[in-house]
Amino acid sequence: MMHLLPLAPERASRLVSAFSNAHVLVIGDAMLDTFLVGRVTRISPEAPVPVVAFHHQTHRIGGAANVAQNITALGGHVTLIGVIGQDDNGAALTRGCREAGIEAGFLATDSDRVTTTKVRIVTERNQQVARVDYESDAEISGHALLQDGDLHGGDAEQGQQQQEDQADEQHRTARVARVVLHRSKSLPDPCHVDRPHYELKMRLRSATAVS
Repeated sequence: MMHLLPLAPERASRLVSAFSNAHVLVIGDAMLDTFLVGRVTRISPEAPVPVVAFHHQTHRIGGAANVAQNITALGGHVTLIGVIGQDDNGAALTRGCREAGIEAGFLATDSDRVTTTKVRIVTERNQQVARVDYESDAEISGHALLQDGDLHGGDAEQGQQQQEDQADEQHRTARVARVVLHRSKSLPDPCHVDRPHYELKMRLRSATAVS
């Protein structure tokens, strides 16, 4: 278990105030959180489960998108890189990111997968009854990684990336690193990378900080 040292209020204040000068690149699983809210009045005669009378539905951006939203709430500028499906939930997630002030132009669309969505059925008293997950654990398709113009640097690299569609974990990490490097050219320094992988560290060794 990791133990964090106490953070003095003065240092916490300085860190928060520094967010206005930060441009943070967030890479991860962007998802949509959906809440179906209703009132429980009885138990179903079909099974010993509550019947929820639907009242309203809400959406929130979740996962990496929520991390990006928290950074913007602290005053930072965020660019989000992730993969969504070509569906209504993907459109809702992209719209939610932009409304939150997140740069979402690098959310790649993969028509072979669904947008990761967590649907929670909750009561008006905020008690969760059930959760339904829509997600895919399949590898991201090659065309999703190649759909942006800044990645089409040449036929050789495009062919190489397409050949890696069925590659092992090391090759997939290398491919993600190439995407990050291509897309980060327009981003100002410094660069901070969370959740390190040795291959990613080597390819991002020019970054200011890798943790």
